[in-house]
Amino acid sequence: METIREVNVELIDQLLKLRHSEQLKLFLLSNTNPIHWSHIKELLRDLEYETAWLSFEHNILKPDAQFFTRFLNVTNFDVASCIFLDDNLRNINTAASLGVRSIQYIGNPQTISELKSCYI
Repeated sequence: METIREVNVELIDQLLKLRHSEQLKLFLLSNTNPIHWSHIKELLRDLEYETAWLSFEHNILKPDAQFFTRFLNVTNFDVASCIFLDDNLRNINTAASLGVRSIQYIGNPQTISELKSCYI
């Protein structure tokens, strides 16, 4: 995905449209550290996510399955109702192995199309 200095505005706009039209809840799951988090949080201020699940706060990194299972257990989400979006194939494979519908970010057209197909 984009570097830490950039925001993928087109993808964020599409996520927000889906969020509002489908009444989705967005969560940010990130392997980050406290120094980068303050910058990321500012860059993503318009994303309107519910909460962030951060590796440094939970002492576990994606793609470890416990990263995802802890999140799912705490939020009480039904795995079948979740969609995980990430650019890292290892993270995608782990989430998918837990039954979470997963989309690998390769580029905006493909990702936006796959996201929309989840709600058609």
